[in-house]
Amino acid sequence: MKKVWNFLLALTFGLYVLPAEADEAGATLISAQSAQRNPADLNGSGVVDFADFIIFAQNFGQTGAPFDPSARDTVLQVIRDTIIVHTDVERPEETDWQTIFAKERRNVYWLGVGVEEPGHFWTFVGTGFAVATDAICTNAHVVTGLQVISILRSNLTPIFVAVPADGTGRNAYRLAAENNKILSFGHPNYSNSTLAADVALVFTTEEMPGFSRLVSSLDAMELEVGQEIATMGFPGEIDSNYNPATRPIPTSKIGEVSALRPYDKATLSASIWGRIVNKVVQHNFDTTRGTSGSPIFNKRGEVVAVNNAGIPGPGSLGFGIRADEARDLLRAVYVEFRDNLDGELTPEELINATKPVVRTR
Repeated sequence: MKKVWNFLLALTFGLYVLPAEADEAGATLISAQSAQRNPADLNGSGVVDFADFIIFAQNFGQTGAPFDPSARDTVLQVIRDTIIVHTDVERPEETDWQTIFAKERRNVYWLGVGVEEPGHFWTFVGTGFAVATDAICTNAHVVTGLQVISILRSNLTPIFVAVPADGTGRNAYRLAAENNKILSFGHPNYSNSTLAADVALVFTTEEMPGFSRLVSSLDAMELEVGQEIATMGFPGEIDSNYNPATRPIPTSKIGEVSALRPYDKATLSASIWGRIVNKVVQHNFDTTRGTSGSPIFNKRGEVVAVNNAGIPGPGSLGFGIRADEARDLLRAVYVEFRDNLDGELTPEELINATKPVVRTR
């Protein structure tokens, strides 16, 4: 199937996809040769390779980038789809949902605002899931909610917390913050809309025991309408006010992909290009508030989307952001902080967590 996809990329972009030598970070890349100057060839070397990705990631979401800002989306798209990072870790085999739920339960977290003083309820905001030993993925709007709640509770001593499933306040992980402001990285394409890259990363001050696996960018584009998927999160109707002495219990649901949509409704989605731009995954989970930020799994146990919105009422209309948006953000954050990570980690080792990640700041 990947050979077919590479051929379609060649037809779509006028690119011929060739295997390249291992780069200095140890990843085997697929480089795209182009007769004309490719907008993603940022260093003008004549080939789209890992060096172009580093240039892009270091300027991710910044002004004054060394390429035409109007071509930013094109650059991102071509770099992501022509530089394919391969790992030695094979994709998991498909399995039953009970096995996936049992394994992923430890990686899902109740996110909220606690207080230092005893005897107070903690305020629930949303769900998150570990994507590295110290990084949790959630929605950008959940991070905004955490910050707003901390301001409302500023008369106490607010702390940002991630409580594991079946854990208590004693097991909670503190989220990194400074001057009562949570340390987070949101996708620069998020625009306070459900039809945008509504993903963000927050960081724990201590290492977590496990993490979920994000589907590869290439495999994310293989999502199909009718494909069976599942999710796990914390409904706000149950967990809105949390006694730190009790244990939050995640709710699991099984459903299917109802539709695949682009952010821009004017974009043609039923085409080869639609495989790339259809970042909104419509599903039928009937999710409720509080499940924002929860992972959506395929039958391999890979996260294929991040749940972010729903339409109340009959019909079970829910939406998630495709997981390659989270991968893009994680890659960019890795490049920014790679000098502050212990050990020499390649991007795929961070993304798939093949080594523990320890932050030094």
